[in-house]
Amino acid sequence: MSIYLARIGIHNFRTFGAFDVELPAAPGLVLLTGTNGLGKSSFFDAIEWGLTGTIRRFAPYLNKGRKKLVESDYLTRRGAEAGSHKVVLTFSDGEPIERSINKATATASITAKLARSDRRAIEDLSTYLALTHFLGQAAQQRFTSREPQDQWQAIKGPSGLERLAQIRSGLRGRPVVAAFNRRLEQERASVSALEASNR
Repeated sequence: MSIYLARIGIHNFRTFGAFDVELPAAPGLVLLTGTNGLGKSSFFDAIEWGLTGTIRRFAPYLNKGRKKLVESDYLTRRGAEAGSHKVVLTFSDGEPIERSINKATATASITAKLARSDRRAIEDLSTYLALTHFLGQAAQQRFTSREPQDQWQAIKGPSGLERLAQIRSGLRGRPVVAAFNRRLEQERASVSALEASNR
């Protein structure tokens, strides 16, 4: 069963004071347009932070210099009480995902909600969202703007290439070839027996 993001609640987060919007809980596309400075990036930052607890575009700047930034320094709206920022994401199944300085829905619950039952488990939620659901607009987040080695690292796990390499290395050597040859002989004997019985 597919679930869809149905409501986004943002409180004292970046440029937002109190903002609550309902979305059609169905497949489709939502476009945000507007001039610079209206909060489009902050809106997507809120979704990313609500789901993962981090905002990838800020990561390179958090530990630069002598002073380490704390969350309330760059996420709490200017003029609001420090650490009062909060995001609530409600999906079509009715179960909200909440994140604030004091409360956070467990990552395991979030990945269980977003994962499809017919696909492999989500190991890195941020990478999964970048590849499947949430493509950030900041230049350093764009997959195509990454270095080739970073692109390869990003797709290697989710695409199953690591598993394929494990299987390939496991299929090397004399014991494997001998096992395949034995099985081939068994199948040939079965075909010969069937042909003989049909004559």
